[in-house]
Amino acid sequence: MRKFEALYAHQEKPIKRSEAFPARSCALKSAASEAYRKAMLLCLRANAGGAIPELASLRRDAHEWIETFDSLLPDLILLTPGDALELLESRDFIHRIAFNAPPLADSGDQIILLAFQARIKGDPGVNIFTLHRALDGPILRRRKEFLGAPFRWHSDRLEDWYREAQEKLRGTVNPPPGSMSDIEAEKAAILLRADLYDFDPDQKSFKRRLVETLPLEAMSSGVNAKTLLRLLFAAYPYIPLTDYERLTRLAQTRLAKSFRHPYSI
Repeated sequence: MRKFEALYAHQEKPIKRSEAFPARSCALKSAASEAYRKAMLLCLRANAGGAIPELASLRRDAHEWIETFDSLLPDLILLTPGDALELLESRDFIHRIAFNAPPLADSGDQIILLAFQARIKGDPGVNIFTLHRALDGPILRRRKEFLGAPFRWHSDRLEDWYREAQEKLRGTVNPPPGSMSDIEAEKAAILLRADLYDFDPDQKSFKRRLVETLPLEAMSSGVNAKTLLRLLFAAYPYIPLTDYERLTRLAQTRLAKSFRHPYSI
């Protein structure tokens, strides 16, 4: 019996799908955190040249996670829009572990739209950065439903963060030396991955200058480890390889050790 099903298999009478769903979704979130933790351990061992016999087990767990997620996909509307969106982002990572490929492009579009609608109506439970990343794909594929208000919101946020970064680079805004919050790190990661040509034709120069201002040493212990990894991956073309490898190992080690909460992946 699959480990997710075992959470409620002891019930004497059949449970309605809507009643069983919360327990299954919580198990899915916890399992996603564990999959990420195990993946970071395997990355550390692979980078160190060590054997990774657990890889097959991780792939099996990832396959099971995806099967369970796919069975729950029609019911994700029973979660809050923010929680459903976080699960969708977890699916992308775990699908790559299981199949060495991203999931089908359009399969989460309805969840993303619901999260967008909730966010613009004032729902603080929808993380603005998770939503911005989620909108990248549908907008890039030019999905009709995303080319109106979602596209404008996505573009406006990107421009806001670009202008804000430019002010800091010009010295108009001066944050404390050696400091960076999770929010600032999320913004920087998005800017470094985005196509900024419409705002700055010389975007490579902008991105290089942005990376030069990042307090990477301080961030290696002060910023959420998963956020730091996103930023490091985005900054890879602009960071010396030795620094990139060292800081990535630090972030992976922090992720491998523990998670504050299943929702914190």
